[in-house]
Amino acid sequence: MGIFTVILRRVALVALLANLLSCAAAHADITVQRIPIDNAPPILLLEGEFTHSDDPQALAREVAASGAKVLTFKSGGGNVVSAMAFGRTIIRLLRRFNR
Repeated sequence: MGIFTVILRRVALVALLANLLSCAAAHADITVQRIPIDNAPPILLLEGEFTHSDDPQALAREVAASGAKVLTFKSGGGNVVSAMAFGRTIIRLLRRFNR
């Protein structure tokens, strides 16, 4: 298992646990932002609180479009079901990287 896979799995686990422990109501949708890195694919930042209206496939499309290999979160929590959907999307992306 590559270091990228290990890092993304840990990030996904931390994000899911943080959302499970959060009781706050969602106030903003998750956004996916590119953080440019010189001579390398960008880092993707998922920012905001998870809500029912969030689309995990937007993350998959952004990964495909940007070539990003690193993902990070800046979230206060939100909807657990939505966060878990993002976690499943991240796991599917990891499986593609490992082929």
